[in-house]
Amino acid sequence: MDKIITGALAAIGLVLVVIVLVLLVIVAVILGTFFGGVAGWIVGLFFTDTIMGTLNRIGVDTMGLTMWQLGATLGFVSGFFKSTKVQKND
Repeated sequence: MDKIITGALAAIGLVLVVIVLVLLVIVAVILGTFFGGVAGWIVGLFFTDTIMGTLNRIGVDTMGLTMWQLGATLGFVSGFFKSTKVQKND
């Protein structure tokens, strides 16, 4: 009986850990989008023409695109990436 209860508690704990991790990913993506939008707006105050002109020259249709939208998009996408260290052993 004790093994069944221990196994059930372990399963419940594992489910809770997965739920917390999923919620953390969602919160990270939302925060990345928000801060990306704010950063894009601040950068856009000074460099809108330069950045939009460069994007237009490489083939991105920037008509109607604002800097805060670009920043929010980049912040959203970056919320799904994680930095990792690569260590070479020669």
